[in-house]
Amino acid sequence: MNTTDCHPPEDEMAGLIGIYIFQGFYGFLSVLIYSLNIRALRNHKGNIDKSFSLLYICCAALSITYFLDHYLIRRFVKLGFFCEFILAHFKDANYWMNPYKTVASYCPIAILVFHTLIAAHRFTIVAAPIRGVQIWDRHRRIFVLSGFLVPLIFMWFMIPCKSFAELDSEGSGGLDIEYKKVFSISSSLFAAIAAVLFGVLTFLLTIGMLILLAKLSLRKMSQAEISLIVFEIFMTVFTMIYAFTQVRRSTLRVFGKHLGIEFLSTDIENQKNTRIMSTAPPTYSLQKSMVLNNNFTISRS
Repeated sequence: MNTTDCHPPEDEMAGLIGIYIFQGFYGFLSVLIYSLNIRALRNHKGNIDKSFSLLYICCAALSITYFLDHYLIRRFVKLGFFCEFILAHFKDANYWMNPYKTVASYCPIAILVFHTLIAAHRFTIVAAPIRGVQIWDRHRRIFVLSGFLVPLIFMWFMIPCKSFAELDSEGSGGLDIEYKKVFSISSSLFAAIAAVLFGVLTFLLTIGMLILLAKLSLRKMSQAEISLIVFEIFMTVFTMIYAFTQVRRSTLRVFGKHLGIEFLSTDIENQKNTRIMSTAPPTYSLQKSMVLNNNFTISRS
């Protein structure tokens, strides 16, 4: 093993560290705000819809887990820290590194599912305030359980796989963590399918909610109600951005092969199964919208 291959070139290290510091700052800021929102929800649990609170807490917890798992491990090894040690002990396929790959694949899909559940919750509450609250309160544990189980449909085949560390195949130094397939199934394709499915569902539910709201007078809504509407719109935008990036990657790979575009297909094959952090907008504070559901039910009833 060449030491220069194990670490990024010295002239690129400063730029890479700068990028990762920026991403880390944004990520840790997101974690902080998610944590504050979770704390606010728990402190005001008597004044808000329990179903919405539970859905958001689960989504936030998944987002925090994904950042800590993906950023602190993948970004760390990409810089080549302890490169020789990691290659010496984990270059062969093993189960020790499997949790990292499994969580990194599971969390983004689970976040999308919970985005869709939150959108469905908001649509139901707007369409039928009293009946909607009753349905979600009665079955909220079932909805939450489905939010955690549905993602397994799109990535179950990664759970029994062994993972291993290898030199970055793009030749820019540093490491990547890959997995050895047990089933001949494309994880990127299934991730793209999940992104399209739940992205479209979230978009349609949000549009439906806005159509229903258009029939109401905004003057009759409280500030908390308007705040959660804005929250839902931002969440939908971020969901659609994630869906687009997943579909674009798989589309380029497929068309690159079929059309014989060598540089395109080769470039896409060399890309690793990375994912952007798609979460509900972390810069939005839920503390301003704690009393939405109670107020909305009263105003509509």
